[in-house]
Amino acid sequence: MKRTLTSLVKIFSAFLLLLSSISARASHLYGGELWWDCLPNGQMVFKMRLYRDCNGITLNSPTETLTIRNYPNGFSTTTTVAMFLINSTDLSPACTSFPGALQLDCGNMNVFSGGNGLGAIQENYYESQPFSFAPNSVNPGGHIVTWNLCCRPYAVSNLVNPGSLGYTLRTIIYPRLDPATNTYTPLYPCADNAPRFSETPIAASVAGVPKMIYNNNAFDTEFDSLFYRWDIPLDNLGYYGSNPWNPVPFALGYSYNNPLPGPSVHPLNTGANLNNQNGAVDFTNYTLGSFVTTLAVESWRGNQKVAEIFRDIVINNVPDSSNQAPVIDVVAYPGTPTVTGTGPYYEVTASIGDTIALIWIAQDGDSIPVIQQPQTLNFSAFGMLVDTVFDGGASNLPCLTPPCPYWVSDTAATGLFQSQDSLRVGFVWIPDSTHLGGPAQNTQWTFDHHFVVRFSDNQCPIPAYSYAYLTVHLLNPNHPRLHPDDNIYEAPRDGSNLIALGGGDYALHTPWTGPVRIQICDMGGRIHYTGVLEHREMPLQLPSGLAKGVYLLNVESLTHPGQFSRGKWIQR
Repeated sequence: MKRTLTSLVKIFSAFLLLLSSISARASHLYGGELWWDCLPNGQMVFKMRLYRDCNGITLNSPTETLTIRNYPNGFSTTTTVAMFLINSTDLSPACTSFPGALQLDCGNMNVFSGGNGLGAIQENYYESQPFSFAPNSVNPGGHIVTWNLCCRPYAVSNLVNPGSLGYTLRTIIYPRLDPATNTYTPLYPCADNAPRFSETPIAASVAGVPKMIYNNNAFDTEFDSLFYRWDIPLDNLGYYGSNPWNPVPFALGYSYNNPLPGPSVHPLNTGANLNNQNGAVDFTNYTLGSFVTTLAVESWRGNQKVAEIFRDIVINNVPDSSNQAPVIDVVAYPGTPTVTGTGPYYEVTASIGDTIALIWIAQDGDSIPVIQQPQTLNFSAFGMLVDTVFDGGASNLPCLTPPCPYWVSDTAATGLFQSQDSLRVGFVWIPDSTHLGGPAQNTQWTFDHHFVVRFSDNQCPIPAYSYAYLTVHLLNPNHPRLHPDDNIYEAPRDGSNLIALGGGDYALHTPWTGPVRIQICDMGGRIHYTGVLEHREMPLQLPSGLAKGVYLLNVESLTHPGQFSRGKWIQR
């Protein structure tokens, strides 16, 4: 039967409406991330956060679906896992409003266009039911877990035709090779938790702030070593055949590892600089717009990558407000191991039982415009060894691995970590053997513990904030090649078997005749250089591509197998 023109128009209109609703479903989705946790019974629970721009469409489906790739029967097979909405949270910044600047919020959650401005953001948190891989399930290439949806925001500045592109969020589970048996450890029972992001993403930044810093701070419950890098945002076509990832196309002047505007867009821009060790990103950006970024976090244990997580998120750069960020300084109490570095990055190398005691100091003399009210400084901290709900220990809420640090502020009597104009926060931590991590205890020379602190003011609509980072390199006395009385040094030292000559050159003296093998490893135990020196006294030059940081130089005799020198710390 021939359809009438009117019926065809109705069908076509309905089809367009369907397409627009599918596209609109995520046209204001900022991104998200996936990870998993192990349960005591060997099963795992998958978890997901989705971030929504509250000024657009809703994202209130009670269920979503994950896909496990390369399972159960090899590369071409998949398994789906249902995800259930647990809660929704308004992540819009808290601040003090004044005429011309409102406090952003999402209004009634999951309501169409419920937000009142750019930067009003909602988090939807999902969990799966417990999931079990098949007994003895092993895939040397890992299992890729994905979530797909169309579409990305139309207003994104660093992608080509962004409204036609979608999302593929992912996490990767790698099996661990047992070096003793040269066999892979099955994924059931689950023995390794994924790392996770401990801080919510920054959805809005202010244009023109010099060296703006934000952090996607992650942690790993097994104290595995973490490495941060930029990765490729994916379209919603996801994982396909011989071309596993379907990358989104970047606009001219941008790329996945250069996602924020650089000097080619504006002469004062710096682009995004990522610290691979702690996940901090600093940039100066005078270019307004929205920019897609994807940050990957690798989890390493015993020189093996055991997990990867990815955060795909949009950063919005809003007009300059002339609001200055707090200035942070740190002072160490007498008896604390030497604190090195300059703001905002600080490091301490410590042994079990050492007392690490610092005072974080923030100052900000700005006032709230128009109403001329003094700004209030707020403090927060992030990381695995921070209380699960940060309150400085006032309610004895535990961190994931006690003993936890103790925090105290100027206003501790009121239970608040806030004050006008200036704020001082004390930090005290005495690490013990529980902070060496269980399964990797004899595979790493040190265990790095990262603490991220943030001071922010309360000026609307986007408060100004500053970060500082403390990395504690906890020496592992259980490792056979490390002794906690070894010293970090940069200047020449008479009598030592490693003498710094300057410019990255060292004079090496060993107790053996004949050739020696050397290794240069980072604080997580990853090998960055392996070589052989023919004589026991030779100049040694560090590899030119070695990033700045602290490394362990290990020396082993080739003529006396099994004999090695005490590890020596070197700093580039």
